Amino acid sequence: MDFHPQPAPGTARPWAFPAPDRGTLENGLTVLTSHRPGQQVVAVELFLPAPLDAEPAGLDGVATIMARALSEGTDQHGAEEFAAELERCGATLDAHADHPGVRVSLEVPVSRLPKALGLLAEALIAPAFLDTEVERLVRNRLDEIPHETANPARRAAKQLSKELFPADSRMSRPRQGTEETVAAIDAAAVRAFYEAHVRPATATAVVVGDLTGVDLEKVLAETLGAWTGEPGEALPMSPITADDTGRVVVVDRPAPSRPSSSSAGSVPTGTPASGRPRSLARTASAGP
Repeated sequence: MDFHPQPAPGTARPWAFPAPDRGTLENGLTVLTSHRPGQQVVAVELFLPAPLDAEPAGLDGVATIMARALSEGTDQHGAEEFAAELERCGATLDAHADHPGVRVSLEVPVSRLPKALGLLAEALIAPAFLDTEVERLVRNRLDEIPHETANPARRAAKQLSKELFPADSRMSRPRQGTEETVAAIDAAAVRAFYEAHVRPATATAVVVGDLTGVDLEKVLAETLGAWTGEPGEALPMSPITADDTGRVVVVDRPAPSRPSSSSAGSVPTGTPASGRPRSLARTASAGP
């Protein structure tokens, strides 16, 4: 039997990550844009420097609830109406909180970009933060926690953070809060966190897609440019330290469906002076 010859690889071509164009709107919002011909779905990433370190004591998880509530209605549209407006644009809007801050992600066909950016601006300028919506988001988060605790990998990751970082460090506690801290969150706490940390002067927007024929400067000025807020400086990330002492931690999971054991450790990377650990975790499950 004769086979076709194996295709030979082509000549490697040099490639460099495209450098974005940088600008600033009149409200202080930093904008990075990258024209990518052929990419008809535009991706917009907005970073809000609201680190988890800034969450008030006893309210771990308020940044997560605030991020989720941004798309749950505004002063102009209720939650269902806002979702319907996004659907009419063919757009998706997501937000999540992590240790450095809150990221808001928008994807939309380039032909609907002005409308979708207007909705994004609306969510940033005038989120409703209704009591009923915040209460629902809190209940949803409380329902998620037992599932995370029952998952060996998630449980191991939580314990790893607790063992690795100092007890007074936000890094040592669950990123989205515990049952006790989440249960204490209400609409007033969410709005207070929003008012303290969400402002254009410290935020950065990244726009990537095929921008042929799009007057992006005008579109941004008419949408995100209408966002106002007090001037301020981004909160710096606190120095991160970790205990690299080698050890084995056994986590007891009461009445699991299958017995399991978890182990976690860390090894340093970079120079010894960097103090930045590289985490390694493994979860093993045994049969009954």
